Amino acid sequence: MLKSYLEYLGLEKGRFQCAWLSSAEAERFVKIAKATIESVRKLGPAKKLVRKTFAAENC
Repeated sequence: MLKSYLEYLGLEKGRFQCAWLSSAEAERFVKIAKATIESVRKLGPAKKLVRKTFAAENC
């Protein structure tokens, strides 16, 4: 439900991921973090919900 709402707001599919981990699962955390980073990199820069920088607003 949350993913559907985020997509409705303009967050592209794949930019939000959730995983349930224990503090004892360091190796699993690293694996999930690397996979998440890779999938977001493949999406490229965000096209929506991006805040303009101060310099861009005042040009």
